[in-house]
Formats: sequence, C-alpha cells, structure tokens
Amino acid sequence: MHAFRRRNPVVETQNAGNSRNGGAGQKTVAYLRAQGDYGEVDYGDCFARLWQYVKEQKLFSAGIESIVVYHNDPDISKSGDLRCDVCLTIPKGPVAVGPVGVKTIAGGRYAMFVHTGPYVGLGGAYHKIFREWLPRSGCELRDSPGFERYRNNPDRVPAEKLKTEIYIPLK
Repeated sequence: MHAFRRRNPVVETQNAGNSRNGGAGQKTVAYLRAQGDYGEVDYGDCFARLWQYVKEQKLFSAGIESIVVYHNDPDISKSGDLRCDVCLTIPKGPVAVGPVGVKTIAGGRYAMFVHTGPYVGLGGAYHKIFREWLPRSGCELRDSPGFERYRNNPDRVPAEKLKTEIYIPLK
C-alpha cells in the first residue's frame, strides 16, 4: 500500500536549496538522457554512472539530490519516444563530459506531492494528480517538464518507505 499526500501542494521555488519548505529552487544538474519506456529505463545504472562522474570530477559535496526530469506523457507519446533526464544536483559547477550533460532546472511555481511507497505506484499518483487534483485546483500547467525528487535510497530503505516528491510546474 502506498500513501499520497496532496494537501496544499502549491509551492514557490525561487530560492535554490529551499527544499525544507517543499520548494525546488533553480538547480544545476549533471544528467544522463534516457529514452524508451519509463518502466524499462535502468535508473539505477544511470545514477551509478552519475555518481562515478561526481567522483572522477571531484564534485562531491553535501546536498546532492537525485532527480529525474520527465519530458513526455506516457499516455500520449509512444513508449519508444519517451525521454527523461536522470540527474544529480551539483552545487560545485559541473562541466559536461562525454554522455554527461549539464543543465539548469528552473525555479518557479510548482505543485509538490509526496508519494510514499514503491516506485511502481507512481503511475497511480500521476493519474490522481492530473485527473483529480489539477481539474479541481484552478491551477494551469506551465510549459516546462515536471520532475521527481527521491528523498531516500531504494538500496537502503524498504520499498514501502520510499519517499518521492513529484513536482508539477504551474503558471
């Protein structure tokens, strides 16, 4: 069973590092692009490769966050066309090396929801957000990709205790 929190989910994310208040702020990330069915992407391998990059480039610092930016809606796009960026926030100024790119995730207004439980339940959380919460909220989507922020490590925490923040960009 999974829990899904949606009470007062709208947050402003203007200041970097405002994560204690549920905000995302503008974030500089190192990322690897993955393409294909979101359920078949090897996120663990992508994060392992990014951590190796952090080690090789001597970029380790406190506060590195694990994020995945999703560019397509799997209910609309063909599974082979789905794109996502597996990211680590890097405060020390990363540089692109080989397949590792660097970009900025914009701050701004987001609705932030917390999903507690296995990652396989995230699809249901998105359906609740877009089919139930959004139409009733009076909010409008911004033309920007949403993202997930992973609050704990699936190698160290049982699946039922995983916490995922879902950020939906709003106008």
